[in-house]
Amino acid sequence: MAFLKFSSLVFFASALCAAAPDRMYCGQYETLTSAVSQNVFSTNEWGADGSGASCVTVNNDDTQFNVTWQWKKNQDAVHAFPNVEMYSSQLPVQLKNLSSLNFEVEWSMAPSESSEGDLAAITASADVVLDMFLDPNESKSQSTTLPQFEVMVWMGQYGFANPIGHNTTKSPATTKVNGNTFSLYQGSNGVGQTVFTWLAADNITTFNEDISPLFVYLTKHSLIPSTAYLGVVSFGTETFHATSNVTFSASNFQMKVVQGAQQSLAIAGAAPSLSLALFVALAGVMALL
Repeated sequence: MAFLKFSSLVFFASALCAAAPDRMYCGQYETLTSAVSQNVFSTNEWGADGSGASCVTVNNDDTQFNVTWQWKKNQDAVHAFPNVEMYSSQLPVQLKNLSSLNFEVEWSMAPSESSEGDLAAITASADVVLDMFLDPNESKSQSTTLPQFEVMVWMGQYGFANPIGHNTTKSPATTKVNGNTFSLYQGSNGVGQTVFTWLAADNITTFNEDISPLFVYLTKHSLIPSTAYLGVVSFGTETFHATSNVTFSASNFQMKVVQGAQQSLAIAGAAPSLSLALFVALAGVMALL
């Protein structure tokens, strides 16, 4: 769907909402809880600065949502995180009891007007992420501000968007999950949470992976305790900057959480770090002496 350029922020939001008032949400903190899946859709314009707006449209059976957005100032700042928080009766779950967490989605991002060319032409900056929160306290893990840890899986990266810690993580560790390479960045966010970001080497627009190996890596390397509870899993896009309207679309999203014994790195499909591989090799040599 193409939209005209709007010089007025108010006209931008009101014109979009008038197109489909029953399923479109344009407020700063508007939410919709699906009666079908119990997933929660949110506009979440937590960093709005008056330079733009975003609107979220949810289809009738809650299996697809679109976000149309534009922010013209502060290209390095996150303005909003329109997203869907995934419901599962298996959450919260301690990492030591997380056997698998499979997430599936198809997504795309492009200028709303085909005449604009590509995202680079409108200096668009955004990411596409799974955003998850964990804490040793089960109750706190179900919040997005109280938990000690935030773990993000970036499956899309555009423009100036970079993970927290990209300037201080000089040689990020890497691991592979089913052939996809992820690099690990670490830092602290504005509320003091320790943030671990797994950044995919390339954008993955069709995603269907068990991401539990990424948690196994964090626990095996003593970065997060295995007793921590995973309480919140959301999927969406952090929107930074664009000089014209951008449309993000997501469909066929679903999540399956299976409780059981946490897998080892090898069984989970994550390639171990070099240091861990050397340790294992040395142990084998010592056993032969």
